[in-house]
Formats: sequence, structure tokens, C-alpha cells
Amino acid sequence: MNNSISKHKYRKPENFTLVLCFDVVQNSQSLQYFLLNEEEASVNLTQKGATAGTYNFVKNDTLKFEIRVTNLLDKKGTGKVSDEDIEIMDCTLVSIKPPTYPYLSLFNKFSAVQNIKRKSWSHHKDKVYPNLCVFRSSTILKVKCTEGQWEISGYLSVKLAKDLARLYYFDPEGSAGGGLGTEQ
Repeated sequence: MNNSISKHKYRKPENFTLVLCFDVVQNSQSLQYFLLNEEEASVNLTQKGATAGTYNFVKNDTLKFEIRVTNLLDKKGTGKVSDEDIEIMDCTLVSIKPPTYPYLSLFNKFSAVQNIKRKSWSHHKDKVYPNLCVFRSSTILKVKCTEGQWEISGYLSVKLAKDLARLYYFDPEGSAGGGLGTEQ
């Protein structure tokens, strides 16, 4: 067995945070995203083997969610929109898998869609960067499978003001174990 695969496959489960970032005035709908481990160090994509280019997980890893919103301040210290008006409406992960995999997603054998509900988000003002709003979800997804690889599309609906809403998206890939899609 390839060492780069076995290194991931047999490590102890860890807790991760998926961080999604956007600016309230950006024109594109694309979210910047990165994965942090428990020490808040950035996690790199797998570089070699069948799972290259994916975030590789093992069974019982957990995934939390954080959204960082940049709201540039003017000379008076006021943002383009009021921090209190920014509201996370929903965040949805959709997994696409090959038809032979027994799990529809990393997190659920019978559902390809995971919804992080509106009520699960809490707002935190960053103490170091006054133009940064941070939202953390109380929802924690647990990796349920041992093997496979999925395309994951994510969608984030955000209310920025009374009459202004935006849809953002991100498109990572995730894998479990060696990414072979055969549950053991």
C-alpha cells in the first residue's frame, strides 16, 4: 500500500473547521475557502496518490463551519453594510459521487445534501480586525465512511441588508481513506 495513502487512512480522527470567506462588495459569487485543523493551522490538499487534490479525511473526523465576512470601513469606521444586517440564511453542501460508492457523501450514507441551518449561526466581531465579521455554526458534521472520493459543491445564501441577498459558492473535493470507494 502507498505510504501517502496509509498515512491518512490510519491516523486518529481529528476536528477540522471549513472557513469560507467573502467581501460584501465583491462582484464574483466565488467563495475563498480553506480548512483548519484543531491548532488553527491550514490543512493542505493531498499531494500524491489517488486522493491528490482533495482534502482527505478518516472516519470520525469532524467538520465545523466558519464564515469570515470582510466589510471595509470608511473614514468614520462604518462598514458598507451594518454588521447587524449581515445574516447567514443557509449553507448547503452537495456531494457528487461515482455510482459504485456505498455512501452518497462523506457524512451520510443516504443523503448527498447537508444543510447548515440558519439558526445554527452565531455572530462574532473580530477583536483584531474591526472590518471582519465572523460567523460560526453550531452544526458539526462527522465523517461516516472509510473510503471514497466526492466532488463537493457548497452554496451559501447571505442577507446583506434589508433588501439585498447574495448567493456564493465553493467547489472543493473530499476523500476518505485511499479514495477507492470500497467500504471496509
